[in-house]
Amino acid sequence: MQRPISILLIALAAPAVPAIDGFSVSTHWEGGNNVLSMGFGAIVRHDIAGDSVVAHTTLYDGSARWPVINQEGTKVAFIESDAKAIALVDRDGGSIMQLAGNLLDAEGYLDWPDGDWVYYSRGGTNSFGSEEIWRVTTDAERIERVATFYRQGCDCRVGQWDWSISADATRAAIRSADGRLCEGTGYVLHVSLPTVFPGDIELSCSNGYQSCGNAISPSGDKVISFAELNWDHNHFVIRDFATQSILDQFTVDDISLWAGKDMGLSASHTRWSANSEQWVCVMAMNHLVGEPKANQVLVNWEKKKAIAVTYNMRMADGEEMWNDGPGDLWVDYKAACKAVPRRGGRAAPGARTLLVMRSANAQPPLADSGIGIESFDLKGRRLGVACTNGPAADGVVVLRPAAQAQGSAGDSLPRIRK
Repeated sequence: MQRPISILLIALAAPAVPAIDGFSVSTHWEGGNNVLSMGFGAIVRHDIAGDSVVAHTTLYDGSARWPVINQEGTKVAFIESDAKAIALVDRDGGSIMQLAGNLLDAEGYLDWPDGDWVYYSRGGTNSFGSEEIWRVTTDAERIERVATFYRQGCDCRVGQWDWSISADATRAAIRSADGRLCEGTGYVLHVSLPTVFPGDIELSCSNGYQSCGNAISPSGDKVISFAELNWDHNHFVIRDFATQSILDQFTVDDISLWAGKDMGLSASHTRWSANSEQWVCVMAMNHLVGEPKANQVLVNWEKKKAIAVTYNMRMADGEEMWNDGPGDLWVDYKAACKAVPRRGGRAAPGARTLLVMRSANAQPPLADSGIGIESFDLKGRRLGVACTNGPAADGVVVLRPAAQAQGSAGDSLPRIRK
C-alpha cells in the first residue's frame, strides 16, 4: 500500500557574486598583435579556483590559434596552422589528433557548440573558403558542409570575418566585412542555421548592425559585440538575439575596474564561454594594432566582475613581448555549487528527497547562478548536489511518510500540508 506523503520546502539563498572554478584556454604568442588575425602560438590552459588563476599548462607548443572547449570541459579543439588542420587535444594535454585537413589557409575560424561536431571555416577573414561553414566529428569519421552564405537576392557568395554558434546548433551570430555584402565596415547579423545540410543562408545589411566582432551565448538568446557604438575598440554591447535590442553595455575601463588591474586602452575579439550565459572571454590590449601585451580577461557582464587571466603588461619595454587571445572558458559548476539554507536545512528522520529546479532555462550545462541544492537520506547522509540555471530555483522538496510528518525536535523547516 502506498503511504501518503507531505511536502517540506527548503528555501535557498545564493551568494551575490559566487566565485568560479574551471579553466580557460588561450593562444599565447610573442611579438606584435595584428587586430585582424591576432597571432599564432601555443595553446595554454589556465586553471581557475575561487576566481584565482592557480596554474598554467601548455597543451600544444606549436603554431595554433582559436582554441575552443567542448561542453563537458574535457577536450580542446584548435586550428593547427602549419598543417592547416582542425586538431583536438585532451584538457590535460597529451597527443594531438587531427580532425580535418581541408582548410585552405590557417586564418580560418571554428566553434564547438555541443556534442560530437566541431564547426569551422576553410578560409580566413573574408577570403575564399570563408563563405562556408563545415563541421567534422571528433572521431574524424565524418566531414560535411553545413551552409553557404549568399547576399540576399543575388547569386553572390559572401565571405565572413568570424561567427559563433549556439549550443543547440540552430542559431549563429556572424560578422561579414565582405564588400560584396555591404559597403563600409563589417556588419553583424543574427541568423538561423539550416536544418538540412548543406543549406544556404541569405544575408542582408538591413537585418544587421555595424560592429567589429561578435559572439553568441550558449543558449542562443544573446549576442555580444565590440566597437559597435564607437570605433576606438573599447566598448562592448550585449543584445537580444531575436529583437537585437540592447540589454547591457560595458567598456574596457569597466573591465579594468572590475578586475582591479589596468587592462589597457582597447579590446579586440571576444568569445562567449563554452557553458556559461554570464561569462565572456575578451582580448584586452594596450593599443589597437601592432603593439603587444594583449591579455585574456574573463568578464561576468551581469555581476560586473572580471578576472585577468594573463597580465602581459607587467613586462617592461625591451623585454620579450607576449600576447594572449580571447580563447574560451569552461566553468565547473559542480565544484562551485553550495547549498545555503535560509532556515534549518537538516532533513528530518525518514525523509526521502527530490531535487526541484524551476527556471526558464533549467537545462544543464547552462547553469549560472552558482546555487546548489543538497539532498539527504533518512539518516541525514548527503546524497548529492545539483545546480540550477538562475535565481528562480525553488530548492529541495522533501517527501516524508505521513507517519513522520510531524518531524522531530531538530526539524526547523517550514511544513506544507495538503
